[in-house]
Amino acid sequence: METTASIIAVTQLCEKVIKYIIAVSGAKNEKARLRLKIRGCSSLLLQLQDEAADSEEVQEWSKTLELLTAPLARLHEALSLTAVALSSRDGVREKLQWPFKEKDVGMLVEAIDSEMAMLSLALDGNITRLLIETNARSKRNEQDLRELKSILKLDMGTTISTLESLGGDLHKIQITQNGVRGGVDKLHERHDTKEAMAKRQTILDWLTPIDHASQQRDAISRRQAGTGGWLLHSQVYQDWLGTSSCTLFCPGIPGAGKTVSASIINTDLWERYGSDKTIGLAHLFCNYRRQDEQTLDALLSGLLRQLVEPRASLPNHVEEFYDSQKGSPDRIEAMAKTLQLVASIYSRVFIVIDALDECSAPHGCRITLLSRIQELQNTCGINLLVTSRFIPEIVEKFKTASVIEIQADRDDVRRYLSENMSRLPGFVRNKAELQEEIISKIVEAVRGMFLLAKLHLDSLLGKRSPKAVRIALDKLPTGTDAYDSAYDSAIERIESQMAEQTELAKQALAFLTCAQSPLSTLELQEAMGVEVGELELDPDNYPDIEDVLASCLGLITVDEDSDIIRLVHYTTQEYLERTLSRWYPEAEAMIVDVCLSYLCLNRYAGPTYWDPTMDDTWYAYAAEHWAHHARRAPSSLERVVDFLTREIPLIRSYTPRRLSVLRFGIGDIKEPWTTGLHFAAEYDLEDALVALLQRGLDLSQRDVHGQTPLLVAARMGSKATVEQLLRHGSSIDERIDEGHGEHAGYTALHLASMNGHVPIVRLLLTAGAAINSQGCNDHETPVSCAVNWGHTEVVQVLLDAKADMALHTLGTLLGRAIWVSDINMTRIILTAGADPNLPAADFGEPPLMEVCYGRRRDSIPIIKMLLDAGANINYIRSNGWTVYGIAKRQSDPHVAEYLLERGADPELGLNGRTDSPHSKGIRLRRNKTERVIPCS
Repeated sequence: METTASIIAVTQLCEKVIKYIIAVSGAKNEKARLRLKIRGCSSLLLQLQDEAADSEEVQEWSKTLELLTAPLARLHEALSLTAVALSSRDGVREKLQWPFKEKDVGMLVEAIDSEMAMLSLALDGNITRLLIETNARSKRNEQDLRELKSILKLDMGTTISTLESLGGDLHKIQITQNGVRGGVDKLHERHDTKEAMAKRQTILDWLTPIDHASQQRDAISRRQAGTGGWLLHSQVYQDWLGTSSCTLFCPGIPGAGKTVSASIINTDLWERYGSDKTIGLAHLFCNYRRQDEQTLDALLSGLLRQLVEPRASLPNHVEEFYDSQKGSPDRIEAMAKTLQLVASIYSRVFIVIDALDECSAPHGCRITLLSRIQELQNTCGINLLVTSRFIPEIVEKFKTASVIEIQADRDDVRRYLSENMSRLPGFVRNKAELQEEIISKIVEAVRGMFLLAKLHLDSLLGKRSPKAVRIALDKLPTGTDAYDSAYDSAIERIESQMAEQTELAKQALAFLTCAQSPLSTLELQEAMGVEVGELELDPDNYPDIEDVLASCLGLITVDEDSDIIRLVHYTTQEYLERTLSRWYPEAEAMIVDVCLSYLCLNRYAGPTYWDPTMDDTWYAYAAEHWAHHARRAPSSLERVVDFLTREIPLIRSYTPRRLSVLRFGIGDIKEPWTTGLHFAAEYDLEDALVALLQRGLDLSQRDVHGQTPLLVAARMGSKATVEQLLRHGSSIDERIDEGHGEHAGYTALHLASMNGHVPIVRLLLTAGAAINSQGCNDHETPVSCAVNWGHTEVVQVLLDAKADMALHTLGTLLGRAIWVSDINMTRIILTAGADPNLPAADFGEPPLMEVCYGRRRDSIPIIKMLLDAGANINYIRSNGWTVYGIAKRQSDPHVAEYLLERGADPELGLNGRTDSPHSKGIRLRRNKTERVIPCS
């Protein structure tokens, strides 16, 4: 009962502090931040009251509440300190100013966060985890609370008597059972409202709109009933299930059945643990066709959504993540932290990742995803299972993990073939011995490749006699070239069909092989129904999807849940891409013709036309990707140049995504949004650009963003296009027009630098670009743009070319590198001769002081660089704080220790303990000044 009373007292204190926050003036953002955190704490406490009151497991809840005694006491003290700081003193209530600094608020939020984590564990009934975390965090949380008390005393002169006075007021709070039940009833009402449910769905969709359950359903639908038992019954898999924080790596050759195996494991996990609220389950199906959309953000958010969606209410951490990040373009760090907090709610978490090799490697997504999940594994003890091809980079990452190689089990292959004998001609279905011969020879030929069994079976569909079947069986390919031989055979069979069927199949295969994003069945039907040169689209010309599937002889399939039509396997894609020039040499040109014909349809002729349903048709694909296909289709040059001179179709091709950004509602286009030259420059259509230049188009014309074609080309990174524009007379130092946003006045060198285009930066410098040109609004130079965006190599190139480091308005280049904790950038700038004692930013702190504000041990390498370059280790701020004092208060303890080793004087200034003579003198002078000012 004492703990229950404490919960109620802290809940009411939360409400009291929130009222104080609302009453003070100033610091709007910090007020909102602290209020939101305390509101979340209050909500969590109310849920605890609810669970404790309604639970029939009284004894279990008593144990849980006992463990909360210390966290609640610390939370009460932190909130009491906050209340003292915010409450009026000496009876003066009007115009009370916000008393906290930004870093003070940060410490308050961290202190509350840490205790809320304990409350969340209690709410989920995870006593074991709560006990571990309570013991692990106790000393650290108490130390943080002592630091918080020290800071608030120093900043505001708070006395113990004031705190006790406030505590006395708290004892007057009346705690009654009716009050508790009233709060519980309100909580139920809040969660039962449509508004709460709508917000829940909004947050889930904001995390990711991807339906991971449908991917699982599609994968498991391809399972032959009864297969996969060998995997589930293996001792290695059983050990993985029973061991916490265990990793199981399941590599396999192409076509071995890795994706279906992953879906079988997901099904097994759901059957075992789906009804257990203490166990979290999540999966990812990586897909080579979705690499552009399967970013690190999308993959992590997919895991987060799956872990929170089964819960009756979203954890507070998720709502806070949404509230703080919903407008942020980069939410990775906050998401990783939230994912960790959510995972810690569960006693165990199982994550299955299929086809890691199909996750994008060029942008580092694959390895970064693994690193993030392994961090999660280290902190929360999750169980991880990964399937992949034998990629050395991936295999190396799992060298210490348990391993099961995925391969087609002979019994499973036999079962699949037996179940599919009915697809073969009647003379096979009527002869059991011939069926057994087929099954035995295919089983021997596939050697662990399940997909090959399907392809071999498909190759027999058109045979006319038992002899023809046996001849085909004797020629079944095996070994490393088996897939190519099987696909060669499939293409031969496609080409042996009637002419129209062959053309139908080849066109469908060409679209699916060359497509830059997944296509729905409707998109493919519309694309194949386009009549090049016609201005209307005739639905009667659409092919039937069943006919398309039949003509492709098993090489394509439709995902029933998503209605996505695709090639049957990754190996199919690889084969068709390699052999495209052999079976459809003009595939890219055909797609260009279809895209441009579609964009010129009469339905898109009006300049005011906009319909969001266009995103569900071939229009969305054609507008987004036609230029990509044009770059690969030199024979389409004349058609492309003609299209680039048509204003309205060109605007319509400016992609739905770009239109949604540019338009301010549906209305007339008041000025040219783009020209053919701008479009060719943006999408790297070099040959088309040259053809347009030869027609005498104006190089100086501006688009809706106030940019010339040269500026667009420099921003997008096309070196060849920039060279062509300079060769034809573009002015190298032309700028973005004034009045066009924060980048007004930027030159091509600015845009190339901020986007990290090293070859273009070198090209422009060689051509004589002004290296120290400044923007109109922010006065940024090319080198400061490169520093801001973290492009180390560009910074090196510009500094080597003697860029002026002194041209800035918001601090030094060194200060900016410090701000983003970029060690390599810091080294480059210091090597170039930067002064480590100049103010790092417009508020006057040197870089060393800025580094010491961080709470990370990894700041030591940067501190070492600064000190080696001559930074003043005993710098004293105007308020008496030294570098060492700030480090001791704000940083990892190792930072303060390192500063002492390097010669910091702990007796100087205000170092977090007692006032030195120096700091007393500063405060004395400040007090004298404060006495004089009111009199004047």
